[in-house]
Amino acid sequence: MNQKIFALLAVFSFSLTAHAKTLGVLEKNGAIIRPLYKYENKKWINVGENFNAPKTWLLAFDGKSFGEVKRAAKVVLTEPAKALVQKYAKKSFGTSFTNATEHRPFVLVSETSFADPDSWKPMPAAQLDPKLKGRIFSEYLKLYPQDSCTADQKKLPPAMVKKIRPSAEVGPLTDDYFEVSFKYTAEDIVVVNSYASKRGKILSLTTKEPFGANCTFEMTQVCSTFFIAADPAATIINLSGDPTNGCREMPVVDAGDYNEDGTSEILFKDYDYNWDGYLLFDPKTKTSIRSGESYH
Repeated sequence: MNQKIFALLAVFSFSLTAHAKTLGVLEKNGAIIRPLYKYENKKWINVGENFNAPKTWLLAFDGKSFGEVKRAAKVVLTEPAKALVQKYAKKSFGTSFTNATEHRPFVLVSETSFADPDSWKPMPAAQLDPKLKGRIFSEYLKLYPQDSCTADQKKLPPAMVKKIRPSAEVGPLTDDYFEVSFKYTAEDIVVVNSYASKRGKILSLTTKEPFGANCTFEMTQVCSTFFIAADPAATIINLSGDPTNGCREMPVVDAGDYNEDGTSEILFKDYDYNWDGYLLFDPKTKTSIRSGESYH
């Protein structure tokens, strides 16, 4: 009897000290561990500054484990994890708000919740269903219906002037400059990257040509908008936030069933105005949560 009570107490004690499912990232080419979220009461929440992070993690990539990553005086990686980090060490993964070139981060999980049951894989943009592409463009134009800038008549490339719809002189500012307004059409929007899951869900990264960048008409910055759609008839979800904040870059870090509910969540790197961080999106619940830092 006493042995049974002791065993139950031991199990109860372990349950109090065990970590909740925790999601983090390995950054700076394997030098930094950053805890992001923990899963409690069937939802993801930010861990906070005083979070007691696990000392041992698993590095997850493309639905597979690449071994342990340990938090000690310095970050210690097993050989598979080290090899994976080194493979991507020289590849850029976007630009932060401070204009620093970022290295690729990798997902860290506190438990063996790294499988990707939805099997998210890159898909050529040309394979997007035309009906779905049309709906994405329609939603995009609601976010970015028009723009304006101050143009130098002498510098406007003739080929680009045709894209100003309608071209209207608001009023001369000097002999050489005038203000123009224009509206975007589907021709001005480009699908840069797309992903597809085996459940038929589509994730696409769509950009607009930044006409408003001093009227240079040059693709100087990628303005990102993400949409999720189960099929051409499904509701499209915008993950890009407030379009008035300017360009936002959100490359996909990875996908996996991090809360072990049978479907995959998707983790993005999130570069925004005055913001560097991450965004975790759950297509099943259609919810997302951001984690990061601002600079002013």
